[in-house]
Amino acid sequence: EFRRVLFRSRGLVRFITFEPNPRTAAAADANGDVNFPVGLWSSKCRKTLHLTTHPDSSSVCNLNFELLEDFQAKAGVELAGATEIELDTLDNCLAPSPDLAPDFLKVDVEGGDLEVLKGATDALSRSVLGIRTEAPLVEIHKGAPQLWDIYAFLRLRGFVLFQIGRAHV
Repeated sequence: EFRRVLFRSRGLVRFITFEPNPRTAAAADANGDVNFPVGLWSSKCRKTLHLTTHPDSSSVCNLNFELLEDFQAKAGVELAGATEIELDTLDNCLAPSPDLAPDFLKVDVEGGDLEVLKGATDALSRSVLGIRTEAPLVEIHKGAPQLWDIYAFLRLRGFVLFQIGRAHV
């Protein structure tokens, strides 16, 4: 449903994306969309991106393979390599271009969602109206925050939970 709404809104919105994974990175396009070839985090740093057989499952966070052994999706999270990537905060990346102030955030960084939000406090207080993020109930990534951690962080900044969707793994 979310992708269908975005597709229908194509002429009304501009997407600002952050993609450090060299296997899937895209450049700016004719619609004015902008891609930063960097990952987002709570600080400027370098980390190892663990590449998985399914590119959308790649992460700087370590997967909890013991838990995933019981799920059908385990085949897509097999490790396929690793690469070093640059990470920075959303606030740092957008600071030079005030016209890129986001109204909505979609955060899907495989276990690092709270870290990304911690690096977006300026955007959260100035321009962001809504957020869609992954907030697992189980520890898919070792030591990664879960739903209640992400909710507590956002609630302190005036955001409320609007909808919970089910992930199929």
